[in-house]
Amino acid sequence: AQREIIAQLLRVERSRSSDDAVRMALVGDLMWLRDGWEDFLCPHLATYLATHQVVLGNLETVISDSLPARVLLPDYVRFTSPPALLQAFRRPPTEIGEPPTDNLFTAVSVANNHIFDFGDQGARDTLTQLNREGIRHSGLRTKKATPCWTQWERQGLTFGFYAATYG
Repeated sequence: AQREIIAQLLRVERSRSSDDAVRMALVGDLMWLRDGWEDFLCPHLATYLATHQVVLGNLETVISDSLPARVLLPDYVRFTSPPALLQAFRRPPTEIGEPPTDNLFTAVSVANNHIFDFGDQGARDTLTQLNREGIRHSGLRTKKATPCWTQWERQGLTFGFYAATYG
């Protein structure tokens, strides 16, 4: 069944003109660093990711402006990063002097072993920061009535993103 779905998607992709194509990039763990938050992302990578209409990743750190970013010692198993980590992933400007626009990431998973490194406060701070940046997320919700997935539309296609863990 999976092979048939992939074959159907490939047929649809081949039938669409390049103007209609939706490019998707998948990125692994986005995580804590000791420093260099604002400019750690290689400009070539930012430019490459900006050519995609959908970019997904796994946020492997708490994002908070009220919790200090950890250093290597004495605590290197609990991660927290300032909002500058997310802000580094804004789309590059299109003209010289123009400020970066929206965030490169369409959605991230927060369903991982670090989302509760700093308890409920760290998890809630992370969701607040993601919402401020306009980044959809899945894997944690604060209200049972909130859907456990996120969805959006790009160029007439509806995308859904669901992330889960156990425990």
